[in-house]
Amino acid sequence: MEIHFGIAKDAAAHNLQFYIYDVELLDEQGTAQPLTLRDEAPWQSAQVALIDLAGDAVTQRHRTIRGSVNAGGAAKYSGIRFTVGVPFALNHANPLTAAAPLDRGELFWTWQSGYKFLRVDFVADGKESSFHLGSTGCSSPSALRPPTTPCAQPNRMRVELRGDPLHQVVRFQLPALVANHSACTGNYAHDSACKEVYAATALQPDSGVCPDPYCTGQRLWVLE
Repeated sequence: MEIHFGIAKDAAAHNLQFYIYDVELLDEQGTAQPLTLRDEAPWQSAQVALIDLAGDAVTQRHRTIRGSVNAGGAAKYSGIRFTVGVPFALNHANPLTAAAPLDRGELFWTWQSGYKFLRVDFVADGKESSFHLGSTGCSSPSALRPPTTPCAQPNRMRVELRGDPLHQVVRFQLPALVANHSACTGNYAHDSACKEVYAATALQPDSGVCPDPYCTGQRLWVLE
């Protein structure tokens, strides 16, 4: 079973990567059926998958996740759910010894902060812009030590999209970020450059969670 990802038409970024986990397919009655990820290095393990939608044709990219649903699954599906991020138990491990796809140095901040769940770097109107999303408010004695308690702002997005996930594409909506033309890479609550781009996630800057279970106000992913 394959789920395909893409980017909005006529949009391109020289860096567009994000981790997802806890994928579920919704049957015609809206009942969630967990998708068990295949362990297929270097892009996915049984716990988490890395999607890479950057625009160049030279570097190998990854636009499909593969898995299975218990007992063969339903005949048809009406939606998909997934969490953008890395589970806390994996988010603060040593990237030098982590198994793929958590072995990407360009997606790791520090042991204290963990991974960049979403990294977008692009040029719009000749200006370089970036949006990097990850957990903040992570407390530990130093940046080189992992926290033992959850971060104050986890910034994981639980996304639900309605449609046919086996025949439609989960598309990232880069235009939702383009208009801001800024660099937002961590201080979501206090950096003015983060106000508009962070709002596209539907996360609340003070808590790092969405006001509803499935971030229904988010503007970054659609199923079409």
